[in-house]
Amino acid sequence: MTTAPGDLVLDPTCGSGTTAYVPEQWRRRWITIDTSRGVLARARIMGARYPYYLLADSPQGQCKEAEVSRTAPSSQPTYGDIRHGFVYERVPHITLKSIANNAEIDVIWDRFQETLDPLREQLNQELKQRWEEWEIPREAEETWSAEARRLHAQWWEQRIARQQEIDASITAQADFDVLIARAFNYDAHSSEFEKLGRVPVLKARMNADLHMADDLKNTGKGNLFVIFGEPDIDILDAEDDQIQVKIKGVDVFHPQTGEVRSDGPEGIACWFIDTDYNEESFFVRQAYFLGANDPYKALKTTLKAESDEEAWVTLHSDTSRPFPKPESGRIAVKVINRLGDEVMKIFRVK
Repeated sequence: MTTAPGDLVLDPTCGSGTTAYVPEQWRRRWITIDTSRGVLARARIMGARYPYYLLADSPQGQCKEAEVSRTAPSSQPTYGDIRHGFVYERVPHITLKSIANNAEIDVIWDRFQETLDPLREQLNQELKQRWEEWEIPREAEETWSAEARRLHAQWWEQRIARQQEIDASITAQADFDVLIARAFNYDAHSSEFEKLGRVPVLKARMNADLHMADDLKNTGKGNLFVIFGEPDIDILDAEDDQIQVKIKGVDVFHPQTGEVRSDGPEGIACWFIDTDYNEESFFVRQAYFLGANDPYKALKTTLKAESDEEAWVTLHSDTSRPFPKPESGRIAVKVINRLGDEVMKIFRVK
């Protein structure tokens, strides 16, 4: 994100090879190093497939843009400037409104009816039928004459062509009004980024083990693509003009079932608060560990020491300790679930 096309990126601990895969995709040069034999990185790069895009600032890009948007090609001069971006594939958001207001559909319909109606009349005469358009069978019968079969095939050829042209028109006239961003993690500023102009932005978080899907498909970590909602919290008033944070849960989209589940505090492994967020770095000023059963049993065993039970209890809570209102006017809450998926949300406090 901090480099330009043509820059050289060095990763001396490349691991699975992400720092080779992404620069290659974004037209950066790269050098990666690792102490292991790099089997994962090599397999990932050797098997990688990259989409091909046309420069928007090019004659080919102008023609492709006109084809995608069904508009006249631009007559502006081109200079091959990558800063103008690329011509991307669109995913339409089709609404009844966009269809109802699309006058081009009527024009396409009328044009094809000039061919379809005569063919239907000839087919009816040949078969001695009175079929309307919706009554014509999809497959010709064996008892039909050769002429009837020819008319039937021609009619369906035009009928399918009409629908394809109408579908293309609907797609071109539809609203492209949702942007889905996918990333392995999001920094503090991007967590507040919710709209691009009038276009809402949905943030989808990918599990870092995405490249190991085959190895992890039978484990809990096989949940490779997770869409996190915002943490559901209440900001409570406390004594001495202080405040407290109570976390109630977080919504998670489960790709295996297509369901959105509202997890309560029991679905949260740990959560942290930056009680005076500066919009640059997240500082853990309060930390709490929920989890199932006794989340500290293993830690106590490892420490091999007696612990202050009251101190542990204060950390096993869905409600924070009171703290002064932030001078910055913002607090940040970071939540991590039992699968290691993480989300952070910034809240304004007056």
